Order: sequence, then structure tokens, then C-alpha cells
Amino acid sequence: MDPFKLKSTYLLGLIKYADVFKIPLKVAIYWSVWKLWTLVDASHFDENSDYYITMPEAMKRNEMNLLGDHMVATVPPLSLRLYADTNKPRSIEADGQVHFTIGKASLFANGEEITDDFEKKLTWFFMLHGKWNEVNQPAEIKNGLLEYTEFSVSPEQYDKKQGFAMLGFLSELITSRYNLLTSREGEILQLAPKQQPDNLCILIPNDYKGQVLRLWRFHVKPNYEDLTTNGR
Repeated sequence: MDPFKLKSTYLLGLIKYADVFKIPLKVAIYWSVWKLWTLVDASHFDENSDYYITMPEAMKRNEMNLLGDHMVATVPPLSLRLYADTNKPRSIEADGQVHFTIGKASLFANGEEITDDFEKKLTWFFMLHGKWNEVNQPAEIKNGLLEYTEFSVSPEQYDKKQGFAMLGFLSELITSRYNLLTSREGEILQLAPKQQPDNLCILIPNDYKGQVLRLWRFHVKPNYEDLTTNGR
């Protein structure tokens, strides 16, 4: 929760550079513990010995929507189901183990199978990088034979009457993928991923309407009203 700080000489130099080209200066800040991005106009920084801005103030003034960022939500749970090949051994042994061969893999949203290729890609992206952390791994057994095993994710708590749950900001999901490629388990493996920047995310068309994977998108706009006590 410590404020983000910039040296006065550094920020003033950036402001002068922006003024030369008659463009506004925006500062992108990554709040690493919270895994949140904010984009803030330089005019919203307070001055002490250095220039600074607090996280609540940065969130209130956040302009990440200018870059296409928004909150995404969908129907839980999201699941990867692995079906056993019925032509291969799949019986449950006395010790509870089962050796089986995967016959088919399918993705599900809220218990409904996803067949569209783009929806499959989007579902897998959400499963890997969304904020849902309730993990379940059920198995379906019939007559002592394994039908399928499943890996599903859902939020710990959500309003089922609402019909959807938040996955997080799109920028959070993209950053999660970036971190996975560069610093898995907290150890920096490489400074930049091998992929091109546009391959780090999945661009969702504005007119997207999912057949099974239904989406809710929340576009958060900055609040420029003077709600602080310092008179700015």
C-alpha cells in the first residue's frame, strides 16, 4: 500500500518532453502485490520531496480503459474433462488406482460443452490466468470403470442468482501469462518472453457473443471529481 514515487527531476523532465510534442503524459504503474495496473495522468501526482500517488488515488484516476482494458466475467465453473478411451483398460484397482488412456478432451462452461474453437481458446486462457482459485478434480465412475476425470476452477464465493463471476481485469490476465513465461514460481527465467506482445493475450471482439462461454464486460472509467482532502 506504499505510494508510488518518482523523483521530481525525472517526472519534470518527462513533462517537459511531453510538452514539446504537445501530448499528455500518462504513467503506467504495476502494483505487484495486488497484480493490478493503473494508467494515471501525470497531473494527478502529489508533490512532497518527490512526486507520488497512492494506490486508491491511482485506481480512482485509472485510465487503462484507453488501452482497451476492462473487467471480464463469465459463468462458473470452467472445466477440462478427460474422457477415458473405452477400448482400453480403465477399471478401478483394489488400491483405488486406475490406469487409463485419454480418448477425448473437452472444455466446459457451467457444465455445458464448448465446441467453438475461439471459445475453447478463450476458456483455456481464463482457466490458466483468471483469479478463480477454487479447484476441483472429480471423477465419474460407472460399474467400476472410469468414464472421465475433470479439472475445474471456480471462485470461492459468488452469487449464483447473479449467474456470473468476475475473472479480473484483462490486463491482470495478460500479466499472469507474461509472468508464467518469464518468472515461473517467482524466479526470473528470462527478461522477455519469446512470443510477440500480441500473442500474450486473446483479443475479444467488441461484438463477441458466446454460444456457451457467455461474457460480461465492465468498462471502468476514471473519476476526476475532487474527492480527496488535500484540495487538489
